Amino acid sequence: MTRGFCKRNNGPCAVCGLQNSNEKFRKLTLEALTKVQNSPTVSLLTVQLQVDDQLCIKHYNELISYKRNISKYSKKSADKDLSYKGAKRICLREEVYHDLLDNTHNLEVLEQRVKDLELELGEYITKLKESSTNEPVRFSQFFGDQVARMTNILYQHQKGGNLPIFDPIKFVALIESRDINLRGFFDILFQSMNPTQKNHATKQMLKQKVMMLCYQMAALRNKQVSGTKTVIGLLMVGSGTSKNGINTLANMGMSSTYQTVYNMLKKNADDHKSSVRTYINSHSNSLLIGCIDDYHNLHGTRIPSVTSISQISHMATILFNNVKITPIPYISSSNTSIHNPNGVDASILKITLWENYMISFAMSYNSLKTHWAQFQDITTANESSLLESLIVHSYDADLFERYGRKFTEIKPVDLIELNLKNTKDYLQAIKSFIELPEIQTYLNNYVIPIPADFPGQLYIRKAIVKKLESDNSSIPREITHLLPFLGPLLLSLNTRESVFLVF
Repeated sequence: MTRGFCKRNNGPCAVCGLQNSNEKFRKLTLEALTKVQNSPTVSLLTVQLQVDDQLCIKHYNELISYKRNISKYSKKSADKDLSYKGAKRICLREEVYHDLLDNTHNLEVLEQRVKDLELELGEYITKLKESSTNEPVRFSQFFGDQVARMTNILYQHQKGGNLPIFDPIKFVALIESRDINLRGFFDILFQSMNPTQKNHATKQMLKQKVMMLCYQMAALRNKQVSGTKTVIGLLMVGSGTSKNGINTLANMGMSSTYQTVYNMLKKNADDHKSSVRTYINSHSNSLLIGCIDDYHNLHGTRIPSVTSISQISHMATILFNNVKITPIPYISSSNTSIHNPNGVDASILKITLWENYMISFAMSYNSLKTHWAQFQDITTANESSLLESLIVHSYDADLFERYGRKFTEIKPVDLIELNLKNTKDYLQAIKSFIELPEIQTYLNNYVIPIPADFPGQLYIRKAIVKKLESDNSSIPREITHLLPFLGPLLLSLNTRESVFLVF
């Protein structure tokens, strides 16, 4: 059963006589017949067509649909102004337009004015194209000039022996104070990183990265600006990075080569040794005090690595301090040595403690009050003297004995890996400074006190006794010019440690 309307036009074609059930046929109307009479192929017909005749699709298209799209295209072509181009549309100012209308008396003058306007328009378009083409060139020149100025400043800063600046604020202040033309250049780079959507901490970190980017650009322009690359290399060496790892970073332009870093480490070691010798020379007329103590890095990894299961390190720190007093002579005025040939003499210790300390400690509160009469006006009294007079029997927690430490007078000598558990370890630590020519010159006339904890003063004293008794050749002669003793702070620490271990 066929659904829908039945096919009305079944043929045959009035021109070719085709009659096929699968072919489409169209019936001629009066309007269609009029189109047939105007068709360019109507002269080829051998039959006379009439209304209601049927045509196959082929002849229908040839006789009736031949004007499809042709009439519209012709109309568009007829209406189109070929001289008009939308991309180059000319818009005249109102005064120019009225000038053309009022001052143009004939067609020739108008045509000449139009040509002049076309020339002006052409020149304007040419300049516009040149400006758009030269804009990247101008930006490249501006950026290159800014990088060149910044590179010169960083090079001069490094050449002056200054270390790289790692504070963005100080970095910007440096480059802008040296060259006023660099004002705003760092901010241009920073704003190009889209900082508006980031929080304060991220912005500060971003400024650090932009500053490192500036150092990298300066290093790419001038390889002598290598301060930051060397610092990164030193950091990598300190972190345990291998030689190949550091050289890989160097090939990426982020670090100095391993050889450069090694040379810098050697130079730093030589400079430090020279600074120690300079320190000793500058304080040769003062009392030098040495200090040898242990330092333990107890941080370990919970998950063992392939090569190591522990990162615990036992270090020995050696440093000097100086006091602005006359140094202690090695030979006394009675031509006797500083060391007692009998070792530790208890009777001498008792006498010294009684005369120098116990008598002062035995002063009563009432006897101390007799000294208060010397303070006529307590508001004008020296604060240190006033506190000294009150500190003996005062239990007020607000009063304390004031003292000052000047770390500028302290000079670190060395930091070496040692356990400091026996005499041999302490001798190795002592040799790090006792072999210096400046120290040997100082020890020819004076001695160096060595405050230490109980094991420290014990092992050093053992070495001194061995040298005095047997003249052991493995022990340096200058060790007899050292005076080990138990320091007050170390005494307190050892006491607390003993109490903790016992109880």
